[in-house]
Amino acid sequence: MTFSLALLAQTPQSPIAPPAVTKLPQAPKAAASAQQGSPALQPGQSVGDGMLGTSALESFETPNIGVGGVLSTTGETLDETSILSDGQGPNMVLGGCSYTSSGGQFQLHGATYFGMPSQTITGFPSSTVVIDYDYAQSSVSLALNAFDGYPDTAEVMAYDAGGNLVASVTGINLPDAATQVPVVLSGAGIKKIEVTSTIGQGWSPLIDDHNYSTEPGAFELFEAPTIAVGNAIVVGGPVLDDTTVLSNGEGPGMVEDGCTYGSTADIQWNGQDWFGQTSETILAVGGGPLTLTYDYVQNGVSFTLNAFETYPDTVDVTAFDSGGAVIQTVSGIALPTDASQVAVNLSANGIKRVEIGVGVYGWSGLLDNHDYLDAPPAIDLFEGYQLLANGAEVTNASELTAATIANGQGPGLVAPNVTYSAGGGLFQWNNRGYFGQATKNVNTNGNGGLLEIHYDSTQSSVNFTLAAFEGYADTASCTAYDAHGNVVDSVGGIAIAGPNPVAVSLSSASGISRVAIQGSYSWSPLFDHSGYTGSDYALSMTLTGPCPGVQTAAISGGRPGAVAKLMYSNRIGGSLIPFGACTGTPTELAGNIKLLNPTFRYDANGEINFSNFTPAAACGRIFIQLVDIDCNLSNVIAL
Repeated sequence: MTFSLALLAQTPQSPIAPPAVTKLPQAPKAAASAQQGSPALQPGQSVGDGMLGTSALESFETPNIGVGGVLSTTGETLDETSILSDGQGPNMVLGGCSYTSSGGQFQLHGATYFGMPSQTITGFPSSTVVIDYDYAQSSVSLALNAFDGYPDTAEVMAYDAGGNLVASVTGINLPDAATQVPVVLSGAGIKKIEVTSTIGQGWSPLIDDHNYSTEPGAFELFEAPTIAVGNAIVVGGPVLDDTTVLSNGEGPGMVEDGCTYGSTADIQWNGQDWFGQTSETILAVGGGPLTLTYDYVQNGVSFTLNAFETYPDTVDVTAFDSGGAVIQTVSGIALPTDASQVAVNLSANGIKRVEIGVGVYGWSGLLDNHDYLDAPPAIDLFEGYQLLANGAEVTNASELTAATIANGQGPGLVAPNVTYSAGGGLFQWNNRGYFGQATKNVNTNGNGGLLEIHYDSTQSSVNFTLAAFEGYADTASCTAYDAHGNVVDSVGGIAIAGPNPVAVSLSSASGISRVAIQGSYSWSPLFDHSGYTGSDYALSMTLTGPCPGVQTAAISGGRPGAVAKLMYSNRIGGSLIPFGACTGTPTELAGNIKLLNPTFRYDANGEINFSNFTPAAACGRIFIQLVDIDCNLSNVIAL
């Protein structure tokens, strides 16, 4: 059986003229100079261009535009449902937001079009692009540039759901296409941003590398308890989290999960009108700070602070990483006598704990409107380790687990229930752009090219991708072992030409406990997109064949005659199924989960087999998981 993955069926189209611009002949861009030296670093060594990299969630690379080409939308809105002028779509951009060029349309540019280093978008004839988010954001980022020969100046404004300005960056100089200027905005509850050309050439600034969250984080308003107007209660202890039962008997579930609030003595919860409070707030009492400890490392958090009416105060806020080092401080925050709230935005990478200091009266600042990430990032994609842009770093870790702290970063750098082992070597973490890498990945270093994976529970199938450094083509073998050390599956002679990831799947009815990956250099192949599950999935799915190309899926363990569908997403995590009879069932996907057509039916043996052509743009970016009418799930596989 074959079917079309509606994501990415693409045909090159004839370019169209840019708005209000005469198409000039473009000289080929000189290739970036190749990086020099061995890509495998020495212990303690790191390289990069001096900026911390962030994960560019939307890079606008999905549409097939062609080098030097250009496409347009058919209306003023660009989102995941849009169909482009050449018929490509939907799913040309990721979900979770929509782009609007009021009264106009969007133009999508291929690489080298007026000097573009990568695919970008611009709105025209409006000078402003509005980006509306499905869920409030605490931090967003994007890169802006201009057409070669048409320098621009831009400003970016961020607004909350009420239309209040919460962050802005103005006077952004965009000299040419090659200079992509990163813009970061952090604020409480960002729901919309506006990207505007202040020169007004008849189009907006060019947008690329848009980083945002496609699913809700936690926005804690502290409104759950029943507190009479003009009153306050105490929690009844020094710790407040989603399991706490308050002194008045309410709980658990009084706050969102993902964060623990602490004090040296007790935490007070203030009702509306308690000394001028306009909403419910919390503070630490007893002489110590109010601490906010996150389950997962944060790259930016925000909240508001205020004081009791007629008790103006001044406090400090300090952010710490997983190793306890101070990574950001906001000092001398003045909290007015009228109890009005002051916004605090922390934008450092790797925040694990925040302290809200004690003021002049012996209690902390009053906390409200706390915005943070309450779910793990895509840690199975090895994106959790912070690196210099285009760089790499040898860690001090010979093993990676969910508990590992490597070079001061962690825990939570990799997913739980697995151990990655470098044997006698160390792990190296590579950023996107390092020797051509498209995503962050890891390799072992100094142990003869071996990387091993040990699974906490027996696996029916596992999958991952392997890549090589640009200019260092590799050949790999992968061997799966059961709990007794017997070989149960293997793949040899895997040709890895360069950074383009090669998908590998291993499966066995006997169960897989360990996988050994062997390369041909002193470093291992570059490892990413690690897919594995516990042993509790009713269905087993394997995927064979090249990507891009025709891939064949085989699913077993179903009820004969029952129907099933494939779900897909661009992230893995733990989101719930949002549709159909199995609504609320936990998956191993995250973000905006969708269904692929057609509907499958198990044969008499409880099996499903099908083939599908997978385009290059989906490789390593899209994850699939099968669900059937009985709400049974398969393991997750990366295309």
